[in-house]
Amino acid sequence: GADPKTHTLKGRTVSQERYDVATDEVVVHEKTTDERQIHTVGLAVNGRDENGLEITRWHRLVDFGKHLTGCHKGDRLKVTGFFRDRTYLKDGEEKSIRELIVTASEIQPKRPAPAPETTPAAPKAARRRKTESTGRTSSKSRRRPSETVAPEPLDADEIPF
Repeated sequence: GADPKTHTLKGRTVSQERYDVATDEVVVHEKTTDERQIHTVGLAVNGRDENGLEITRWHRLVDFGKHLTGCHKGDRLKVTGFFRDRTYLKDGEEKSIRELIVTASEIQPKRPAPAPETTPAAPKAARRRKTESTGRTSSKSRRRPSETVAPEPLDADEIPF
């Protein structure tokens, strides 16, 4: 998706009737909520289906806090939250949507690029082996398979155990 979009929810006043035991009357309580901002963004989740084909699923993230303020398009996210199903009217038709309400998020490091494959005809310097004691490259050439000498078999008296 894109960078998170910021939406402003207007403050509102909610009235609620309650029974007051002390006065033995029904009392109206009003509660006013402040204006607040929410962030919404689309999150792509890549995976494979049962046939091994790559598929992408999109989830709508809704952040009532400030969990998504530092993320941008292309970031890898680790998101914690819960799903909420809701309905709304669009052009007189009732639509339903499932959203992931974000309770925590963490920007993950990007995956490293795959290492390039080495070719069999590598340069001579790349074929040199490192010596373990000095950490420097050795200019000694490797033995060719035809030059390999097989060790002589040991007698029964020479076996160390």
